[in-house]
Amino acid sequence: MKHVLLPIVLGLLSATVLVAMRRRGLLLLVLATATVTAQPAPATLPVDPMAESRRIDDGIRKLWQAIPGSAEMDELNNRYNQTSKQLDEAGRKLITRLQEFEDSDAYREYARKSRELEMQRQDKWVIERKAIATVARQLYAARHAELRKIAPAAIPQGQALALDVLTFPRIDGSTSTHPLNVILASRLLGIPYEWLYPEPYGSPWTEHAAIPSRLFLFGRGGGGHSDREDTEFTIAASRVVAQPAASTKPGQQRIAVMINSLLAANTTTHDAYVNLIEGKCDLNLNARPPSASELKLAQQKGVKIALKPIARDALVFIVHRENPVRSLTSRQLRDIYEEKSKQWKEVVADPRIIEQWPGGRGDDPQGIVPLRREPDSGSRELFDALVMQGRQLPEPKSAWLRLLYTGSMAGPYNRITQEPNALGYSVYYYEHFMALSPYTRNLAIDGIEPTAETIASGKYPFIAPVYAAYREADPPDSPAIKLLNWVLSPEGQAVIRESGYVPAQ
Repeated sequence: MKHVLLPIVLGLLSATVLVAMRRRGLLLLVLATATVTAQPAPATLPVDPMAESRRIDDGIRKLWQAIPGSAEMDELNNRYNQTSKQLDEAGRKLITRLQEFEDSDAYREYARKSRELEMQRQDKWVIERKAIATVARQLYAARHAELRKIAPAAIPQGQALALDVLTFPRIDGSTSTHPLNVILASRLLGIPYEWLYPEPYGSPWTEHAAIPSRLFLFGRGGGGHSDREDTEFTIAASRVVAQPAASTKPGQQRIAVMINSLLAANTTTHDAYVNLIEGKCDLNLNARPPSASELKLAQQKGVKIALKPIARDALVFIVHRENPVRSLTSRQLRDIYEEKSKQWKEVVADPRIIEQWPGGRGDDPQGIVPLRREPDSGSRELFDALVMQGRQLPEPKSAWLRLLYTGSMAGPYNRITQEPNALGYSVYYYEHFMALSPYTRNLAIDGIEPTAETIASGKYPFIAPVYAAYREADPPDSPAIKLLNWVLSPEGQAVIRESGYVPAQ
């Protein structure tokens, strides 16, 4: 009973007290007091709650001040911030002035006429590119027709290898060895192949070469390019694809797709070596030995790379077809790339032939524009070894020495077609059978023209073996080693010649 009455009594007492205190105007105070007394008492706050963090800040500041020159660095930072503010303010003023200029009637008229001319230029681009493609197709198709004449009718020893799409080794390699790669796979697997002649691409053209997508597993086989500056004009190299006739059995069509998309799908020289090291391919057909970086990666992965020369190629130097210079010496090439010789008239016996040439573009139309490929590209490694002979190529001292990060061997051909005073380099096979570039030509080096004959005889100075690279640990009876041994046989070397390469033997 007492448990029931106690709350009632307490309630009456509370009500009495509240009435009394309301009369004294103290109701809110009592309620607040009741609330506080209902909670635990708070902990006592320190006098300086941020003392520890300030102590750490002081320690950081003392560390900074202990550095020699820290006061000067503070001053430099302050000056930099002030300068940035001044630049921002000056930039805003310039933008305002530019906007005023662009709002003028004269500028608007310029913009209107410029757009009209750009539309006309696009129409001209189409005509020009088609003209280039037509001439290139005629020139290179004639060369490929000559190769057809020397192709062996049968390869019984190759057929005796009994390779099929499941046992055929995955072959990677350089851009320039791609036709050889496809021709080897096509001949050994009994699938016809064709040389294709894509038209130039880039704005206003597509960014990919027009290769029939039905011949590949994943989209087009043309590939894009990374140098956005080249999108206005990009020469598309001729290439070989396995391509059976439309009337053939479906099985042959599928084999052709496998050849084009997997078995004979080249990446680049560098990537092919990386793929070999990582076990993503079984053989590489490469235009150069592995570079220092590639050998280091192989050592890290515990892989030993073995090489066997299977063909011959050469490093060639290309100029615009209207350039009157016909020959350079090895020393002159080094002087040009070391920027010791900057004028075409400095490298000819009679400067008058240069003075009569209209030349190229830019501030110095008759100045040499030396082009060089990016490190680890096949032609760049050959250039460093054969021309520079181990000497370090200096960093460009001027804008004329161009480093072409094109992701494509077509880069020098694009530039020289547009800049008649430029000088570039490539490999003979790419230039003679793939480049589709009718506005460029080779230079003689030390008085020797690069031809199949001078490459075979060794008279041309910049000979470059084409290598088959494989993993040294591969067993002798593996499909890759069996195929390689056949390639080195007289029958295999005949197919090498069919592809356009100079046989190694």
